[in-house]
Amino acid sequence: MRYRIFLDTNVFIYAFEFPASNSHRIIQLLNEGHVEAVISERVF
Repeated sequence: MRYRIFLDTNVFIYAFEFPASNSHRIIQLLNEGHVEAVISERVF
């Protein structure tokens, strides 16, 4: 079972700006298929 997580805009910004951040790790988990992202239309 994959976890569904809500991602805010800040996660994407920090992942891009700080490769050693937890946000970057979250994006890696998303790309590897370990978690499923949920975002609102406003965030998109």
